[in-house]
Order: sequence, then structure tokens, then C-alpha cells
Amino acid sequence: MPAVRPNILLILIIVGCVTTALLERGIKGFYVEKDSPVGISSTYHFNDGTFEIISYEHLNIQKKFGGSYQISGDTLILDFESLTDPDPSSYTFIDRKPASTPVNLDSSFQESNLGSVKFHVVNQNDKPLIRTILISRDNSKNKIKTYLPDSLGYFPKISLTVEKPHDFKFIHLGRKTLIMPADTVVGGHSKVKVTLSDSTTYYSDYNNIKKYLIK
Repeated sequence: MPAVRPNILLILIIVGCVTTALLERGIKGFYVEKDSPVGISSTYHFNDGTFEIISYEHLNIQKKFGGSYQISGDTLILDFESLTDPDPSSYTFIDRKPASTPVNLDSSFQESNLGSVKFHVVNQNDKPLIRTILISRDNSKNKIKTYLPDSLGYFPKISLTVEKPHDFKFIHLGRKTLIMPADTVVGGHSKVKVTLSDSTTYYSDYNNIKKYLIK
């Protein structure tokens, strides 16, 4: 989850409201924070017990947080709730066979009971996204290997035994990144279609309570 800067939030509230009025009537309104040197800004919207925070970042990426809030004495309590992404990137199994099933493999490809996976990457209209980058990663999120698709959007077949990846990360400029756990394909020979959303708005699954002193 991207960090929500509590000091900025408190500064905005203090500047935008008279503290005594805030404590008596609660917070309500729209506040903007800008970080001019790096060109990143955030908006904070408080209304009838709910709040929304939107962080505007580079490459038109937006990150949304939300939930409910209350004021108890001199303390602002933000109850962050997990948000549902209405337009996520996704993946679908096109074919899957048990790893024990014989398959036709290139001579350089190693077969094992961990299986293999072949990805096909497209947009929402099933058009290939040939500029997508696929990175296999270990459990520390370090890169194992990088792959590029062919002109039809197909990546080379990946041996799960050779790499033993923890997950796969699909990156395409201007589209929503997808991270797929390797556990979902281990134990089979799979063909997977990956659909990358053209939305660049990310919805936070952060679920926690934060308390801030108003003074």
C-alpha cells in the first residue's frame, strides 16, 4: 500500500478548518496537497462520516483510499476500508493439464512435476499487447528473468522447475500492472490469457485504523 502521509493530512485539516469549529462540527470539505518539486499531489475529501484520498502520481497513475471517519475529543480517527477495483487487470486459464501429462516441449525445455506455463497478453478487446514486459520474481520480489512477447502477444513457455518463481509481474505503460502468484499454475501445464486494463486508477486494499491528534 502506498504511504498516506499523516503529517500532510494534519496540516491540511489545520489550515483548512478552525480547530474549535472542527471539534464541534466535524470535518467536511475538499482539501488539496501539492508536492511541486516532484509533481505529485493528493486530494482529501471528507463528507458525512466518510473520506476519500486520491494520490495523483506520475504517468497518470491514481491511487485511491477510502473509509469512514470520526472525531473523538481531540483525535481524528480514520477507518480505512478495502476498496473494490471496478476495472482490474485479470487472468484466465485457457488450458490446463496435470504436470504428469506428456507435452511437446522444445529440446531446451526441462519438464518436471512442477509443470510449465505459457502466457498470452491482450487488452480488453483481445488485441495483443506486444510492449508488455513479464518478470518472474522470487519470494523477495527480486527479478529472476524478464520476458517479451512475440507479435501476437505470446510469451515463451516458462519451466516452473527451472525458475521456481514466487510470482509473475506484467507491466505495460499506461495500463494496470498485474501480479499473478506462481502457486496458481504450479503442478500443471497451463495456457493463461492475461488481460491488462487500460485504467490507471488503483484501489487500495488497505484495511486499518489510523488515529491523528488535532492540535
